[in-house]
Amino acid sequence: MPRRPRIFIPGMPEHIIQRGNNRQPIFARDEVFRAYAHWLKEYSVKFEVSIYASVFMTNHIHLLCAGSSEYSISKMMQPLRRQYLCSFFVRYQRTGNLWEGRFMSCLVQDEGYPFQLYRYIDPNIVRADMVNDPADCSWSSYRCNSFCIETGFRTPHPC
Repeated sequence: MPRRPRIFIPGMPEHIIQRGNNRQPIFARDEVFRAYAHWLKEYSVKFEVSIYASVFMTNHIHLLCAGSSEYSISKMMQPLRRQYLCSFFVRYQRTGNLWEGRFMSCLVQDEGYPFQLYRYIDPNIVRADMVNDPADCSWSSYRCNSFCIETGFRTPHPC
């Protein structure tokens, strides 16, 4: 059965979730988080995707982003997933599936909903017991959004 096509509206924010297969860890060390952040920045610039909020958990990621064209988010995610997959398999000498299928995406149509997503995405690392304070995590947009500490790939939301 073919997949249903994604609905993209240029400029409209989307909540992106990408999980590890069987919720297995996909990030283990700081240099791995750093590599993923580097590629996210590279591909978001290349494909003109604004990243408003992000968090990298041990077994999944959340992004709040908007693409400038109809397929820019998919164009960003495809090489990002592939680049990270190749790096992961070489680093850990593994094969098989790393990702749990396609990334999930949900359009953010309501003007107030991005703020609810910020409140969900940024403290997600606290709920997962990765840190006690979201300001302690380098892999969340919390410090960017709360204290204006730049990551290099985050774009302030227009609202």
